Amino acid sequence: MTNEEEAILLELERGLRAACVAGSVSKPIQNWAQPLLANLDKARELAAATPGLGKAVGGVKNVFTVGPERRAVLEWTLRECERVARLPERVSPAVYWDVAAPGVKLSAAELKEKSWCGGYALCSVKSAGFGFKTRWDFNGRGMGSSIYPTTDPEPADIAYFDKPNQHYAVIEAVSADMLWLVNGNSTGKGVARSAVQRSKVSACYSIARMLADPVPSATPQT
Repeated sequence: MTNEEEAILLELERGLRAACVAGSVSKPIQNWAQPLLANLDKARELAAATPGLGKAVGGVKNVFTVGPERRAVLEWTLRECERVARLPERVSPAVYWDVAAPGVKLSAAELKEKSWCGGYALCSVKSAGFGFKTRWDFNGRGMGSSIYPTTDPEPADIAYFDKPNQHYAVIEAVSADMLWLVNGNSTGKGVARSAVQRSKVSACYSIARMLADPVPSATPQT
């Protein structure tokens, strides 16, 4: 399958999910689509649950191979992924924007309109007690100079996709040719794990500057 074909299928999937959530398709179509999308999510979860994520394995950098700062970020985002999976409905992005952009009150329409993958990634860092001076800039700068490009990503760094849609994700684990990710503004309940070849990622960004900027007397939020 070509990259163009993959992009088209992804757009079709996202459109179908949005239509089911909004109730803009008939009940028979919802009854057909929802189990299909659920099976797709399960297949992706199995793909993400690759040996090396749950234990220290040679050649894979993960939560067991990093220092306490990065471990705190990963532990928060993985706990949040599990929490969201147990929710009865899709999570509201307001909980992440309140941390990523404190003091900014978004309307219901703005919450629905804005992509929140980057806000989730920043929230993961800040909820672990780092990035005290960083706040999301809605004027196009995102996390600004708090992150910088790296060709040697570590767990808890941020992956970025430019096409088919702009997307940020927290890097859970890294191998020579794969990245395992935790994604906000994702499928299902809104926070989900995935796995992708490193060649499919447009760029990776280091969070080292934010880790050097801890919240005074911070303890990770739960």
